[in-house]
Amino acid sequence: MESPTYSPKLTAEMLGIPAKVLTAALKKDGYSPVDLWELRTTLDRPVQEAAESAQIRLESDSHALKLVTVHRSKGLQYPIVVCPFLWAGTQLLPSDAYPCFHDATADDRLTVDLIKSDRRDQAVARERIAESLRLVYVALTRAEQLCLVVWGAFHHCTTSPLGYLFHQPSEASGDVCRETARRLSTLSDDAMRADLDRLVAESEGAVEVVDLPRRPGTPLASARTAASPLALRPASRALVQRWRLASFSALAAADRAVPEPAEEGIDRDELADDAAVIPVVDDAAAVRVFPRGRRLGTLVHRLFETADFVSATRETLRTQTASLLPAYGMESHWAEVLADTVCDVLDTPLTAEGEPVRLRDVHRERRLTELEFVFPVALAADESALGTFTAERLAAVYAARGRGWLAAEYAERLRRLPFAPLSGYLKGYIDLVFAAHGRWYVADYKTNDLGPRPADYGPERLIREMQRHHYVLQAHLYAVAVHRYLQRRLPGYVYERDFGGVLYLFVRGMAPSQAPGCGVFFDRPDERLIEALSDALAEPDTSR
Repeated sequence: MESPTYSPKLTAEMLGIPAKVLTAALKKDGYSPVDLWELRTTLDRPVQEAAESAQIRLESDSHALKLVTVHRSKGLQYPIVVCPFLWAGTQLLPSDAYPCFHDATADDRLTVDLIKSDRRDQAVARERIAESLRLVYVALTRAEQLCLVVWGAFHHCTTSPLGYLFHQPSEASGDVCRETARRLSTLSDDAMRADLDRLVAESEGAVEVVDLPRRPGTPLASARTAASPLALRPASRALVQRWRLASFSALAAADRAVPEPAEEGIDRDELADDAAVIPVVDDAAAVRVFPRGRRLGTLVHRLFETADFVSATRETLRTQTASLLPAYGMESHWAEVLADTVCDVLDTPLTAEGEPVRLRDVHRERRLTELEFVFPVALAADESALGTFTAERLAAVYAARGRGWLAAEYAERLRRLPFAPLSGYLKGYIDLVFAAHGRWYVADYKTNDLGPRPADYGPERLIREMQRHHYVLQAHLYAVAVHRYLQRRLPGYVYERDFGGVLYLFVRGMAPSQAPGCGVFFDRPDERLIEALSDALAEPDTSR
């Protein structure tokens, strides 16, 4: 079996998708097709977000092609898994001049042997092949339906974990790793295929061996020699972006004071994927404590998205949460805590005036989940007249129509947002829109960790958090979107009568036993502010 040429076409055939789809998927993260081999060692580099700012992101990546390392895939499941590089061996590198190993003759203590010896090299080789076998086990057990593995007489395959699994000698009198490597180095293609055929026969149909297609790759074009020294070409005209697709995230990202803005469709309520759990405060009044991180935030959103608010119980939520935890890389013991948290949020009164509003009373037919909106912003009828929406214009709306701190403090902060003038479209996703007691409400779930005590989720602290992350702007943009939606869908709609307000639910601090308003930010924006903001977004600035 000859080593195949790693081309996009060949890899795409392994995946069963068009080559251009694979190429587009790689380019999305800044890779070219010829980088496939290097990709396995560079998956952790930061994603270039600038190239994605004008793309409509999927609400979920669950059905997208994922390129992940074996370490990152641990505990996760995928319908189809492709492992193109498990044939790589475990060679000692020049940097491994003094490798560590566990010495079997010294109670398996971790040892550094400064003197090169056959015993040391055998011990190191055994440990490395053992670690490689553990990774191979993880890789081969991620697939739910199909796992594709590439194998053949590749360079360094004699020390690979697949070689150890597929081609061990029938009788080994000495070191199994060394004798397997020696046997592999002498096997012909037919002999290797015979070993695989025996594996297929013993698998009772679970394993199949198929030859990779042998198609020539695209030859690398030689670089041309520059005929003259390179020089910077001066710009002769100004580039004008006619329009672009923006979002709340794009507007808020310009503020460097915001730790990390939300990604479209996914709230990034925390700074790190695997932040430590805050120590539990020895206080009966303390709020519930559970992990921080984006995965936790995504899981909580998923629970609220799928739960039946009216019929959900702690038992049903616990079962549902337990089934989802492995996909989010979380331990099973968090099922009870998260189920109790969701139940408490459902049962917590959200408004203090009039008949209390609770999510528990909202039937499925009275709610819209993950409502997506896209509406035009400052588009001029004449394309030659570029209408623009700027931070200055945004701040002017709040200064003129806002009340209290909205007109004073927050308007000035918006004025300092350095986002580029916008003409085009604004998009977003609203966690929940629901109707209760004859009014429509906007709700957004937040898993921000503000502290271990109920006082950390009081009104003053929530206002600061709303301003800090520009959730105030997000809430008003959502209100504009729902206001426009109801104007078109609800006959006889009147804002003052039909729009109930905006709710930001900081779920860690919410429970019926807590003081009213704990963990709940509620605001019913003034109609004049919402109308002014809607007009400012819609109408091009003809004064420019």
